[in-house]
Amino acid sequence: MSDILKEYNDIMQKKDKIVAKIAALLYRELISITPVDKGELKSDWQLTKDGSSWIISNNMEYAEIRLSPLIEDNGKAIVGSFKYPLGIQPVIEKYNIKLQKELKAIK
Repeated sequence: MSDILKEYNDIMQKKDKIVAKIAALLYRELISITPVDKGELKSDWQLTKDGSSWIISNNMEYAEIRLSPLIEDNGKAIVGSFKYPLGIQPVIEKYNIKLQKELKAIK
């Protein structure tokens, strides 16, 4: 195997490990910050791998209202919870910044 191909494969393996690590950290934090009434929303989080992509999802019917930023209801914004009034967007952004920083550091 050529040196360039070996270096490319090493970089791709490092990238995959970083993405998997950040996806797992984000997934755990989303679970930990999810408000609990009956616990259904919190327990419905899923982390799955689809090819080279990681997917974090929550299929509860009311997840869109509780987790998405700025959804209107009679002219009033419904966002997040009392503890996280901006919803999950700031948490996602925090991990996106962390991901970008770690990917740039690959050598």
